Amino acid sequence: EFIAAVNNAQRESKFVSEIANPDERAFLLEGYIFPDTYDFYVDEGAEKALSRFLSNSSAKLTDEMYLRAEELGYTMDEIINIAAIVQEESFTAESMKNVASVIHNRLKSDSYPKLQCDVSIFYLNLYVNPYIAEENADKYDALYNTYECQGLPAGPITNPGIEAINAALYPAETDYYFFVTDE
Repeated sequence: EFIAAVNNAQRESKFVSEIANPDERAFLLEGYIFPDTYDFYVDEGAEKALSRFLSNSSAKLTDEMYLRAEELGYTMDEIINIAAIVQEESFTAESMKNVASVIHNRLKSDSYPKLQCDVSIFYLNLYVNPYIAEENADKYDALYNTYECQGLPAGPITNPGIEAINAALYPAETDYYFFVTDE
């Protein structure tokens, strides 16, 4: 029920209206379920819960953030996409800024057209493939596997927190094209 609600493109939402490629997304509103503490009520239902998530995301994503995304030459949806990768690849706020820098640098580079982030493959294997029809696996692999597709995956691979979003909006200034964040 919740997945059906998340994939409902007929929703009145600022987020849905800004998604340029809704038919390519494994889960339409992935990225906009802001990680936070929520209260849920018995028999509340998926739509009501999703409304609470989206309302919180709207409150967290300020007008200044939208302006900054535009300054960088991205939509907020693209920033959330970047932030999702940053969230999954990083463990500290400082490393998030460096990872964001690498992603931004690669997106601007002709030499590195593919992001090549392992977390996109983990997303496919852990969260997409178990919930989709087997015949769609190749479609999503081509759209989300950053070793295969150029640029950003078709959509966010997780729901990023505010530190990852801020890192995507204000990356470190580096000349880096690679990173290692594990021990």
